[in-house]
Amino acid sequence: MRRRPADLATARLLAAVDSESRPYTDPRAQYPRAEDYRRTVTEGAARRQPAA
Repeated sequence: MRRRPADLATARLLAAVDSESRPYTDPRAQYPRAEDYRRTVTEGAARRQPAA
């Protein structure tokens, strides 16, 4: 049985569903809440770095 070539729109949809099904703490998650969480963690880590 042959598989049809993947439709680009379907591939994008599946990638979005995969990303949004991940917890916001997962670095592979790409939805806005996950990106905001990573940004706040990064900013907090930068503030904790001692001044050189």
